[in-house]
Amino acid sequence: MGKLDNLDWVAFLGEYIGSASIDELLAALDIKKIPKRKRDLADIYLEAKTQGIVLIFSLESSFDTQIEYPEDALVLVNITFYLQEQHGYKKFDAKMPFNLKNSMNLSEIVHTLGAPDSQNNDLQLLKWNKNKVSVFVNFNDNQDITNVAIQLQGA
Repeated sequence: MGKLDNLDWVAFLGEYIGSASIDELLAALDIKKIPKRKRDLADIYLEAKTQGIVLIFSLESSFDTQIEYPEDALVLVNITFYLQEQHGYKKFDAKMPFNLKNSMNLSEIVHTLGAPDSQNNDLQLLKWNKNKVSVFVNFNDNQDITNVAIQLQGA
């Protein structure tokens, strides 16, 4: 079992850069450098290509939340897991949230998560709303899963 298998991915959503939990996550992903946010952009992307993960942090003032954050905090709003090698990312090979497995096909994911809340066949994208988190699944023409993202709702 790898060091990423014990992480509660959903619990990291809504945490901000500088918090102990985000420090733990960045250490587990071996991310040592956080880029500066460009003034005209609300998001920064932290990539862990060798683990097949992208973290998206948004400026706290750019989305709806009831949580009080420090001014200009960068809040983790999205984690994307690459389940196939693509765009320079290795395949994510650790435990995933919501009992998903990186070896599942589309029908197995629907069986696990239930009927999707929305879908866009043109983009080959399905979406489920689970508590305060949305789960997005992208698939290819063979109905193989290409990536899974979990996102804080309202972000």
